Amino acid sequence: MRILVVNSSSRKIAGIEDYLTNVLPALQRSGYKLAFAHEVDTPQARERIPLPEGTPSWDVSVLGMRRTLDGIKAWHPDLIYAHGLLDTEFEAGFLKIAPAVYFTHNYYGTCISGLKTFKFPVVRPCSRRFGPACLLHYLPRRCGGRNPFTMWKLYRRESRRLKNLSKYRAIVTHSRHMRDEYIRNGLPEARVHSFAYEVAAPQHHPVPGKTAEALARSGKAAGKGCWNLLFVGRMELLKGGELLLDAM
Repeated sequence: MRILVVNSSSRKIAGIEDYLTNVLPALQRSGYKLAFAHEVDTPQARERIPLPEGTPSWDVSVLGMRRTLDGIKAWHPDLIYAHGLLDTEFEAGFLKIAPAVYFTHNYYGTCISGLKTFKFPVVRPCSRRFGPACLLHYLPRRCGGRNPFTMWKLYRRESRRLKNLSKYRAIVTHSRHMRDEYIRNGLPEARVHSFAYEVAAPQHHPVPGKTAEALARSGKAAGKGCWNLLFVGRMELLKGGELLLDAM
């Protein structure tokens, strides 16, 4: 099978690119032929997503949309595996070439700002279905910025994204919450799938005679009654690190 992987950037920006860094070589080891298309090659300060040797790639920012789509079509992908994207026109273009699966990493096509959060009068999650009524809440509830022209531009973009999502053969997520989000926004339940993260087997052996509870007690004792906390994620508002510290 020939799989084209599509992402907004060729650079390691956040979790999407870390995921692709791991999944691309795994797909190649499983015998799939791969190609990669991306919209931009920024930010320049970040390292590129490493591609398996011999993987053809297309850069929309260099080739332009038409040449990129022609190159993809000439490669004859059997499946397109898409991730975070910027240009809805480019997305609509490759959706005409081959069956596609979208892996959702955020509120793509279901929120004007993409944050899915009311920030006034208190910060709380938004569970609204995306639609015109969101325009009435955006400014009063401070869902994003305060520019009405930007609000309208973003609303139109997310509307086009949601329309494109309806053309994918499947939507994949690691979150039951995100599966429910897309079903609530009108995508057929049979086409939205949630899978648990696969975790590799540990490469070390447990200390003989030491249970997890005993190890925790010894760690606490070594820290003189203090615990060391590990937070995995970018330390920003929606990741919850500040909420964790406040709760403690």
